Amino acid sequence: MRKFGYGLAVAAAAMTASSASAAVLLSDDMSTGANWTVNGTADSLATFGYDYSAIGVPMAPGATNTLALRLEANNGDATTGAESIGVHSNTVFSGTYQVTLNFWANYTGPLEFGGAGSTEFIGAAIGHDGAAAAFDSGANLTFTGDAGSGTDLRAHENGTLQGLGDGGFNGLLTGLNHPNIGGEIGLFPPTGAPAAQTLLHPAQIEFTRAGAAGFAWREMVITVSGTRAKFEVDGVHVVTLDNTDGTGFSTTGSLSLIYADFFSSIAGNPAVSAGLYTNVVVTDVPEPASLALMGLGGLMMLRRR
Repeated sequence: MRKFGYGLAVAAAAMTASSASAAVLLSDDMSTGANWTVNGTADSLATFGYDYSAIGVPMAPGATNTLALRLEANNGDATTGAESIGVHSNTVFSGTYQVTLNFWANYTGPLEFGGAGSTEFIGAAIGHDGAAAAFDSGANLTFTGDAGSGTDLRAHENGTLQGLGDGGFNGLLTGLNHPNIGGEIGLFPPTGAPAAQTLLHPAQIEFTRAGAAGFAWREMVITVSGTRAKFEVDGVHVVTLDNTDGTGFSTTGSLSLIYADFFSSIAGNPAVSAGLYTNVVVTDVPEPASLALMGLGGLMMLRRR
């Protein structure tokens, strides 16, 4: 009985060490911009506390309201060329930490191939210096909402686009276009626009193509440890970026929420052309050695009894 009780104590100590270890460094529903700095090009816009029910988007999982950060690019003037926006955390994160967030990519329909100006990228970066353009600092991962690009999955290190040959991508991927995203790693099955949105905007019909990130709440998790940043979406490992491969990005820096249009076309229906972010949480995750020491300390206390 004593050995059995000690075994339970070991498990309890380990669980206590693990559960008590992750301190919340940032938790934000994006209803205000108090924790953020906006840096965007001429035709871009950030709206904090945007009520996304206005375009028929359902409440995000785990949310308590329908407020979020809305990001737009190439929605307004007639400028030609790419537009991008980065919303950088005022807090700088370092060490071993984990980012969790929900994003939603909305675009001009019809959904299968998208309407005018529908192809835009949504994602996030870690290690951003808080001043550079959205893609030019840190490590990031972005997706198209409509699968309308020749490369629908893009990862950058300090502004350098990473290819499959650079390593770190999910080993099942043979390409970075929507058929690979949908067929090889099983992300983003076809879906339709919410009925409430189609009622408001009748052109929002048909279904997305497999591998298109649009029209569903997605969960991105970024785990940063040492020289590496591991990006997962909806529970699927997408890419692990390592700053020892030549680009030298920093894993210390701001979290950046990024949205971009790499093309010159203006959105056909700006009202529904946007990216949404909510449920942004950053936690400090101690190194495994620290957890082991915490667990051992708990065991020693138990043994002394």
